[in-house]
Amino acid sequence: MKMTFRASVWGASGMAGGEVLRILARHPNIKVECAVSKSKKGQFVWQTHLNLRNEYGDLTFCDYDEAFLKEVDIAYLAVPHGTAVPVIEKYLRGGAKIADLSADVRLSSSKDYEKWYGSPHLKPDLLTRQFTGCPSFMEKKSKGQI
Repeated sequence: MKMTFRASVWGASGMAGGEVLRILARHPNIKVECAVSKSKKGQFVWQTHLNLRNEYGDLTFCDYDEAFLKEVDIAYLAVPHGTAVPVIEKYLRGGAKIADLSADVRLSSSKDYEKWYGSPHLKPDLLTRQFTGCPSFMEKKSKGQI
């Protein structure tokens, strides 16, 4: 039996979020449960991403509160810098995996984070849980990571 993973895409109305939606539309084992956008709640996804009309004809953007009510296995975050940490924390408490395209958990050192982004990280313990790289080359390291 083929397993289907439920996904949410945050920042779905932006360019990066639209690309995530495009890629996921062609993935045989992932179903997008919600496309999150603060400014476009209720609008059809295809009205923003015309190229996705066939793939997401009935999917509308939802807001943060609605997104957290959906049960998902993985959350894709394409949100502005500095806004991903609360979302990451909430999903991790619920047992979901995270794929973060923002800068919030990009670096593994809080000193490096402060140097590059000019302020301390909100939750430095999250930095030690992240990894970056190609999963097929990092299979051993990726076990149990975000």
